[in-house]
Amino acid sequence: MWRYLLLACVVLASACATRAKHAALESDLFVLKKRVLDIEYGIDATRKEQDTHSSAGNKRIASVHSRISAIETRLQKITGLLDAMKVGVITGRYPGLSAEHESVASTLSDLQARTAALNTTQETLLKEFKALLALYDKKKKVKRSKKRSKITDLAGLKVAFGRQRYSHVFEDAQAVIKRLQGQPTRFEAMYLLAESAFKLGKIRDAALYFNDLVDAGSDKRYLRLAKLRLGDCFSHLGDKKTARLFYQDVANNFADSEEAKTATEKLQAL
Repeated sequence: MWRYLLLACVVLASACATRAKHAALESDLFVLKKRVLDIEYGIDATRKEQDTHSSAGNKRIASVHSRISAIETRLQKITGLLDAMKVGVITGRYPGLSAEHESVASTLSDLQARTAALNTTQETLLKEFKALLALYDKKKKVKRSKKRSKITDLAGLKVAFGRQRYSHVFEDAQAVIKRLQGQPTRFEAMYLLAESAFKLGKIRDAALYFNDLVDAGSDKRYLRLAKLRLGDCFSHLGDKKTARLFYQDVANNFADSEEAKTATEKLQAL
């Protein structure tokens, strides 16, 4: 009897052990399935992430290619502009511009051409001018080689004065005046000397010579001429007060003469 009990206990124990193992196996199987699911989820997530990164990368690559293409286009345009500018600098005209839009370089080129033409003309004129100067110098030397004969008498002084050779009269008149010393004709020679000095712009010399004529006691004709000219000399020298005295003297003492009328007009002008 007790054997049957023992056998029953063994069977029960074996059954219990088998159930426990079965439960453990089921638990392990569940864990394994969960792990497999986790691995599959992880793989799917990784694939999705890779797909996402791959799409973003492709978009970035496309954007970079587009930018590179735009930069290449701009570089080509810049290269074309630089080449055009080089041509413009060399030729003086920017390619593609019409005649209505002349460039500064073209204008400068025209100016250079005109300047070159003017320089050529100027050189030609200078050559002709030098030739004329040489001819003039040659004639001048010929004239200098011919010595002027000095004036020795009153008639010669009159001729030279009439021909407006005042320098000849100024140079030779004093010797003639010495020869005419004591003769009435010396007053005319003295007047021609003083008037020639005035004509030459030698105002101070003229004033001295006209004063000598007044002091010499010449006749009324040369006296009034000398005093009128003395007024002119002092007027030119800036001494208006003394000039007025001489003009007034001529106007008062030679009232009926042409010199008096002239003196009156000059008094009114002072």
